[in-house]
Amino acid sequence: MSHTPPASRANLYLPLPPHTHTVWGSKEFRSALATGDPMFRLLVRVQLDDGLPDVLLTSTPDADWLVGPSDLLRNSIYLGSEADGRLSPGNWSAPAFNASGWAAPHVATALVGRLRAQAVPPVRRQAAIPLAGTHVAGDALVLDVGRNIAGVCRFCFSGTPGAAVRFRYGELLVYNGTVNGWTSVAGQIKSPGEGGPCAPAIAWQADAYTLRGDADGECWEPPFTWRE
Repeated sequence: MSHTPPASRANLYLPLPPHTHTVWGSKEFRSALATGDPMFRLLVRVQLDDGLPDVLLTSTPDADWLVGPSDLLRNSIYLGSEADGRLSPGNWSAPAFNASGWAAPHVATALVGRLRAQAVPPVRRQAAIPLAGTHVAGDALVLDVGRNIAGVCRFCFSGTPGAAVRFRYGELLVYNGTVNGWTSVAGQIKSPGEGGPCAPAIAWQADAYTLRGDADGECWEPPFTWRE
């Protein structure tokens, strides 16, 4: 690892949905939790090839941090993600990545308190769960893992550039073999007005992805949410 950090970016993770303020019906978390303008703060401890330790901070004046767009169009830990693979910046974490089109970040001036380590164990990948079966129901392909899980779905497919794939999740199937999305709506928001301002009429757990159209296929998994 070199002493000069490569150009880096952050897909901002909002623990609360940016356009959905409520979680449990009419209960609004934002009225009880401290929220404000989204910011990003980072501390990285690295071990260099020469054995010397180094610390990188987003507040380091000479770190030459840069920010750029990603393929992520929408993100909510409750409602899911939407991404366009055609907008992917490629191998942005590699030292040779050309970040000439990126810009310097806006430095936040608000007081955000002392940077603290996470107090709970991190969410880690445990094991891959194979599909128990697949079938076609109407115009949808149903992927069944055979049991309820809490995890992240990874999808691999081939297709033409711009082709869109939409995913909806549920715990059960209905009688005609389709996914019963009502079993997993976020916050039990199932009709207009239940979720308060900006909430969707029905808070489906869903993702959407637009294909790059790679000749050898491509894979995608939502980066900041999981399903249960």
